[in-house]
Amino acid sequence: MACFWPLLNFLNINYTQISSGAYGSLAALYIVALASIVFGLLASLLLHRVTAVPVARYLAVCSVAIVLFFLTGGVRSLLSDHLRSAGVNRGGTLLTLALFCAAVGVAWMLASRQAVRHIIAVLAIAGAAIPAAGFGLKAIGSATPHVQPSDSDSAESGRALHFSGENVYYIIVDAYAGRYGLDDLGYDNTAFLQRMRDFGFAVNERARSNYVATFLTLQAILDARYPVTDASPRFADRADFFPARINSGHEPAALLRFRQAGYKRIRISNPWGGCADRVFDTCFGTSSGGNAYLISQYFAATIFSPRLPADEPDNAIEFIPHIKAFRDSRQPFFLFVHHYGPHPPYDRHEDCSRRRSNNDDAWQQDLKSAYVGALKCVNRRLVEVVGDIVADDPNAIIVIQSDHGAGFHVDWTSSIEDWTEAAIRERTSILNLVRLPARCVSWNQDDLGQINTMRLVLGCLANETPDLLPEASYISTMEIGSDFGLVRKVFE
Repeated sequence: MACFWPLLNFLNINYTQISSGAYGSLAALYIVALASIVFGLLASLLLHRVTAVPVARYLAVCSVAIVLFFLTGGVRSLLSDHLRSAGVNRGGTLLTLALFCAAVGVAWMLASRQAVRHIIAVLAIAGAAIPAAGFGLKAIGSATPHVQPSDSDSAESGRALHFSGENVYYIIVDAYAGRYGLDDLGYDNTAFLQRMRDFGFAVNERARSNYVATFLTLQAILDARYPVTDASPRFADRADFFPARINSGHEPAALLRFRQAGYKRIRISNPWGGCADRVFDTCFGTSSGGNAYLISQYFAATIFSPRLPADEPDNAIEFIPHIKAFRDSRQPFFLFVHHYGPHPPYDRHEDCSRRRSNNDDAWQQDLKSAYVGALKCVNRRLVEVVGDIVADDPNAIIVIQSDHGAGFHVDWTSSIEDWTEAAIRERTSILNLVRLPARCVSWNQDDLGQINTMRLVLGCLANETPDLLPEASYISTMEIGSDFGLVRKVFE
């Protein structure tokens, strides 16, 4: 029962995706669960014969270890955050392993008592029964996800909208530095930018990010508006932002407009964003072409998730060619891609070979060269993929954009009032490349942030002058900062 708990929990939490076939065949998960049971039984029987310790004691400890194993990812993340706040950038994994071993050791000592073994058995049964019941109730009920339109557009959620029909590729390259950030790193990106110009892109060199945190930026893009400003109430968590917002079924305004225009809405995600949303019509995770993606999602809650072969956070761009089937369809599509590179942990070298990285690798000064190498790999992949798109889908609208800049000057524990000028400029300096039909080129401006870029795309598709908002950049901090939940305007 303890072995089936993570399986049933996964099925319960991801029912919407599983019922729509987003994760593919579940056979691999059942094999993993059954293999765990068989291995545990055989190991317990063998150890019993060698040591004469009751089999039930081994089984009880094995059950506890299974449950704890699927909690190690969260524990590791929590410990790493606390260590970073104390100025220590490594050690979260080893400390988690030490705590895991200590907990299993305590379970071994307690499991010598029959009453404790009975308690463990009851908890294992309850632990499996609860998600099983939730999964069963969802299966009995409606399988159709309930999508809640954006509040500002709910009155028009059923209105038809006419778009010109070009496919849209909106590609986010996470933490790709703009001109200011790259100049600070001493890297000249001219050759790549010229290659993009050759493909028909405009390079918006004065673009600044509207937000400096991914969860805010991506929500802003999909909403095509500012989700939070310095006049907004302080938010307590990420529940109203990406990906939690779409995971709960709330349809952002831009996605609503694509639906009204009859567009297929596709997302290529990564392990950070996952594929748990209930809004996009189709979601592909990295390596989602087979069971590797399913297994990586299943083990994402464990300490070993960053080490899984399928867990390659910079795979999203490479997956774009796999959607060629959608290009051949008569239904136009909006493709939203979140590529995790060149963001830490810098999983690729310049030639795109795999770099041995640690998930604790972040914005340390001695890793600047690793960041530049990862960025060069992203450039290489973008040239390949854009060449494929332009050749196969020449009328496509393509946006290649970073959600924020680099972070080598940022102190995430400091107050947002204390950010240095270098940190502000580095974090707000972004890449923004836009390829539009000739009729829309004059509407582009070289200082557009992410929100107005989406508004530009929507206006172009509707053959209307885009309704642009005043440009603004807001800085914020992560949960480890005392100002989490607040934003401060730094540019307008």
